[in-house]
Amino acid sequence: MVREKKSTTNTVHIPGKIISKYKANSDLKELTTRKFDNGMKYLLKHVKTMIPEDNLHFIPRYWDNAHISQNEWREIEWMVGVEVHLHKDVLAIYGRHRKDHRRKYLGPLLRVNNNPQEFIQFKAELDRYGFNITRFLMETTGVYNFPIVWQLQDMFPKSHIIAMNALSIKEYMPKVSKNDKADAVRIAQVAQLDVFIKSTYIPTKEEFALRELLRQRSKIVREYVRLKNASRKIFASAGFTYKFDFPKEWEMKIIQTFLEMDVTMGEAVEIHQGNHFMSKNRAKYENWLNFNMSTGFKANVLLLFRMMKQAKVNLEIVETALIKRIDEDPQLTKKFTLLKECDGLGILSAAGIILETGDITRFHSVAHYLSYCGISPREGTSGYMDEKSEQEKVVSKAKPNQFSNHHLKLLYVQATGTLLR
Repeated sequence: MVREKKSTTNTVHIPGKIISKYKANSDLKELTTRKFDNGMKYLLKHVKTMIPEDNLHFIPRYWDNAHISQNEWREIEWMVGVEVHLHKDVLAIYGRHRKDHRRKYLGPLLRVNNNPQEFIQFKAELDRYGFNITRFLMETTGVYNFPIVWQLQDMFPKSHIIAMNALSIKEYMPKVSKNDKADAVRIAQVAQLDVFIKSTYIPTKEEFALRELLRQRSKIVREYVRLKNASRKIFASAGFTYKFDFPKEWEMKIIQTFLEMDVTMGEAVEIHQGNHFMSKNRAKYENWLNFNMSTGFKANVLLLFRMMKQAKVNLEIVETALIKRIDEDPQLTKKFTLLKECDGLGILSAAGIILETGDITRFHSVAHYLSYCGISPREGTSGYMDEKSEQEKVVSKAKPNQFSNHHLKLLYVQATGTLLR
């Protein structure tokens, strides 16, 4: 039952609802919750955001309105706004007339659990009532929107499945009350603004898996470097300022022996005196032969060394898996062949650029791509480093470039560093 509020003003009737109008039809009060005959519900607040205030003939009609003919129904383009959450999504169905976009239609609001079976039931409900979905629109929410997009792409191959940057989509959403249902409705409204739709690139499942492997590799490398610096810091705090080199296996064996046994550095050197490299570089240790550290210092560094060893093993596992998957994918192999000839790019750097870039055709110019990478110069500069004012520094820290890919930027910076060596 819908409560009818007593009012001395005129009223405009639509099925199941009464909207009070004020100030010569210029202001409409909100609609309350609508429950359809099949049990599905619709919550619509601030209906005035969807109705031309100067023409009440274009008040949205609910999809089960008996006055909607079959011919009119076939001309409706249905849009779905998806409010994405980790466990359950809210989907609002909203329509417009194909030939006259001022005519709007309100479909039901549905809650769907994030599992394949629930989406199968959701599609069955749409097919049952004849909803032909033109476009799905959702905000980008980290990685949570990826499985939703992939699921919808499989189930609705003829529909446009669009994930839009959350900052962009909020520019066009009315600033009204905040809740999941209201957000889903407003996203469905934005889905009809063809000119303002800015689709975010969604990788395929395989591309996403490979890209995440590459990002995990970068994290492992950063962790390995952090552990190396931490071990050097402990040595320095104990007074050992000799700059030993981790990649040199013979040198690391001496350090390992020094840490594992209750010996001085000179005694550790004597243990490995038969080593060719040790004999050749013995003079470097002449000033440190009497050096020793406490048991606590040695135990601390040994722990870091073991963590470094495990990180190195993990790095080898990830790199092996990456190279194998790249070799098995013909499209990636084709792109990789074009990039591997570039100076400064290794196998994994080239793969990283390919996977982070995605579909290169989505960039309308070279400048657009460079901006996405975060390596284009600021407007009004020549590309060289220049002194920033204090105000510019504050602004740049407060508002970093939200739309650049820092992973791509790092890959290109590293490649440039390799060329300059």
